[in-house]
Amino acid sequence: MQMTNEQIDALFHQLVDDFSKHHPLMPQVVQELLNRQQVTSDQIEGFFKETLQSLEDWTIDLIFSPQFTPTLEDKAPYANILQNRTLSNEQCEQIKAKVLDKNLTIAFYFAEQDITLKTDLHDCFLDRYVDRLGLTDSISDSVLQHLTEIIKTVYQQSQTSQATPLTQTEAMGLALASVRNKTWQKPEIHQILEAYLIGLQAFLDDEIAQQSELPPIAFNLHNALLHLVDFVKTYRPEAIADIPKLADSLIKSCERDMETVGSQGFHDEYLKNLYAQNEVTTGKSDEVWQHYYTMIQQANYLKHIVSHAIKAMAKASV
Repeated sequence: MQMTNEQIDALFHQLVDDFSKHHPLMPQVVQELLNRQQVTSDQIEGFFKETLQSLEDWTIDLIFSPQFTPTLEDKAPYANILQNRTLSNEQCEQIKAKVLDKNLTIAFYFAEQDITLKTDLHDCFLDRYVDRLGLTDSISDSVLQHLTEIIKTVYQQSQTSQATPLTQTEAMGLALASVRNKTWQKPEIHQILEAYLIGLQAFLDDEIAQQSELPPIAFNLHNALLHLVDFVKTYRPEAIADIPKLADSLIKSCERDMETVGSQGFHDEYLKNLYAQNEVTTGKSDEVWQHYYTMIQQANYLKHIVSHAIKAMAKASV
C-alpha cells in the first residue's frame, strides 16, 4: 500500500525530533573513545571539538554505532505512522536528504563530566538509524487486522478490571515494530505469525469468557512477539504444528541446565555471550537461574497459544 504525503511528512518530522533531542552519551561510546581513540575522560570534550570532524565516516560510525542503533521503543512511533504501509528505497533516501538539509546539531549529555557535547548530524548517524527502523519492511493487511483486534480486546477488558503499563497507542506501536521484521517475509514463515496471532486472540477470548484476569503476556505483546521471532530464527519450525515439540525440547534443555547452574555453567547462547568465560561467577547464579526460568515460562505460553491456534484453525476449516 502506497504512503500518503501526510505519512511521509510525519516520518520526516519524527526523525527531526529524534535527532534534535539531547542524547545521553552511552557508556559503550565512552568506552570506545577511551579504548580505540585513546582519549582520557577529561579529553572527550576536546575530541568532539577538535578531532571528530576530521575522522572518516566508517570510523565515526564504529564509535557511535550503539548510540544510533534504534531500540524497539525508538521504532514504535514510526511503526504507528506506517501501519501496514512500506517506504520504497527511493522514498527513504529522499527523507534522509531532507533531514540532512536541516543541518541539525546533535547534542550528547556526558554525565561523568556534566557537560553537553555537540557535533553535526553525520550521514552515517542517519543512515544507521533509518536503515534499521524497518521502514522498507512490510506488514500484511491480515497481520495488522489481527494486532488491532488483540490490542482492542486487551484495552477494552483493562478498562473494567486491570491497569495497563502502556497506553493503547504505545502498545500498538511496539507490537507493529515487533512484526516489522524480515523474518516474516517468507510466505510459509508468515503463516506461522498469522496462526500465532489467531491463537493469541482465542487464548485471550477464553480468559475473558472464564472471567479470569488477563495474563501478563496480554500487556507485553511486543515481548511475546520478539520471543516468537527469536524462537523461529533459532528452531526453524516449518509450520505452527512443529512448535510444541520444539518448545518441549527447549524446556527440557533449560531444566537440565538449571540443575547445574552453580557448578557446570550453562549452554544457552545468550548466557554464553553474557558471561564470556562460560562459567557462572560468584553471585550470578540467581540471575542465570532466573533467565532459564523465564525461558521456560515463555516456552509454555508459546505452547498454550499454539494449542489455541490449532484448535481455532481446525474449527474454522469445518
